[in-house]
Amino acid sequence: MMKMFRYNTSIVNIRPNELSLAMIATIVCMALLAGVATMNAQVPAGAKRPASVPEGYLITPFGYFHPSCVLRLAKGDSLLQDLGVIRHANGSSDAIPVCSYQHFDTKGNAASVGHGQEKSPTISGDQWIEDESLIANSEFGELVADWIVPPTPTTNDGQTVFFFPGLEQSGNDLTIIQPVLGWNADFPGAWGIASWNCCYNNNNIESNPVSVTPGDSIVGTVQSACPAGTPSCGSWNITTSDFTTGGSTALSQTTSYGQFFNWAFAGTLEVYNIAQCSDYPPNGSLAFSNLALYDDNFNLISGPSWSLDNWYTGLSPQCNYGAQETSQQVTLVYGSPTPNLPAPSISSSGFCNIFGRRLSCNCHADMTDGNRSASIYYTTDGSTPTTSSTPYIGQIAFTASETFEAIAVVGSSQSEVAMLPTQYPPCSSGAD
Repeated sequence: MMKMFRYNTSIVNIRPNELSLAMIATIVCMALLAGVATMNAQVPAGAKRPASVPEGYLITPFGYFHPSCVLRLAKGDSLLQDLGVIRHANGSSDAIPVCSYQHFDTKGNAASVGHGQEKSPTISGDQWIEDESLIANSEFGELVADWIVPPTPTTNDGQTVFFFPGLEQSGNDLTIIQPVLGWNADFPGAWGIASWNCCYNNNNIESNPVSVTPGDSIVGTVQSACPAGTPSCGSWNITTSDFTTGGSTALSQTTSYGQFFNWAFAGTLEVYNIAQCSDYPPNGSLAFSNLALYDDNFNLISGPSWSLDNWYTGLSPQCNYGAQETSQQVTLVYGSPTPNLPAPSISSSGFCNIFGRRLSCNCHADMTDGNRSASIYYTTDGSTPTTSSTPYIGQIAFTASETFEAIAVVGSSQSEVAMLPTQYPPCSSGAD
C-alpha cells in the first residue's frame, strides 16, 4: 500500500517565484493526507492550454487541475461517502484536504464541478467529441463495457485522448464515475487505464493507473455498492481491468457525492490539443462491446436505446466523426480527414402522363452513392435533406407534384445536395 506522498516536479514546470507556493501546498498535503499521492505521471497542460490555465496544471478527464488537487488512491483505499476521509486497507484513515486552487473547464473558464462538455469552436483545449448515452427516470445499478486498446497515434502534438463509459446525473452533473483508457495521460506517449471520480473538496480522485498496450482487451465496470433496490446509492465501485494481462485498477466504495446516476454513457471520446487528424489512433474507430446496463435491482435492461450526442459540429479539424449503435455495442468513429463526398446519383424510371397538367404518375427514383459506404437521406417536399430526413433503403415511387432531394453522409461528412425536379419528371411519356 502506498504510504508516501510524492510531488513530482519533473512534470510540473515551477518558476522560481512559484516555488514557495508549491512547497507550501506540498507540506500542507503531506500533513493532512499521508496515505494519498498526487499525480506523479499525469500530463501537464503545456503550452497549448487555454491562456487562463496556469502553468503546471494537469490534464484530467474533468478539466485542468492543480497537481496538489489530483489525488491518486492506493490499492485497497476507499473514499468514504460522508466522512470526507480515505480509509486504507490496513484500517487507518486520513482526512481529504480541501483543495484551495481553482480548476478550469473545457474552455479554460473557472469551474466548480462537472465534466464541462460544452461546445467550443476548435479542438484547442479539452473537448467532448461524441458519446452514446441514454437517460432514465430511475438510477442505474451497474454498467459494463469492454473495448480494445487502439493503435498508437502516428503523430504526437502533445494531445491527450480519453475513451470511457460512465454514469452521471442528468441535469446536475457534479461528477461522472468512469473507467478510463487514456493516451498520453498517465503514461506519456503510451496508453494507460484508471478509474476516476471527482470532486470532493475540489479534489479529483484517480485509482492507481496501469499501463496497457495496443490490442489489449479492456473491461470497465461501474457498480452500485448498495443492496438491490436502493433508489439512490451513495457508494460505488469503479473497476478498469486489462483482460489480456490481468492488470486491474479500481476505486472501491467511492462516494456518489449525493448524485443520482440516471444518465448512462456507453462510450465517450474526449480529447485535449488535437492539432490534426493523425493525432487520433490510425484505426479510425473504437467499439464499446458487450454492453450491459442494469437497473437499481440489478436486473439487466433489455435493448437499451443508445443515442449519439454530437459535440463535434463546428470543430476544427474535422476528422470524419460519427457513431453507430446497437443495444449491445456502440462504435465511435474518428481520425481520418473528412472526405469529399460526391453527391448521390438520382435516376428515375417509369412513365407519366402530364399533358399540361400535373397528374399522378408511375415513376420511381433510384439512388447510388459514390463510395458505397455512405448513408443517403432524402426529402420530397422541397426542403433541404438532413440526417433527420428519411433514409433511402430502396427504390421509391413518386408523383409529378414532388421534388426529390438527397444527400450522402459518412460520419460527420456530408455531400452537396442532389436534386431531381419531378414536377416535369424525366420519365418516358405514355398515353391514358
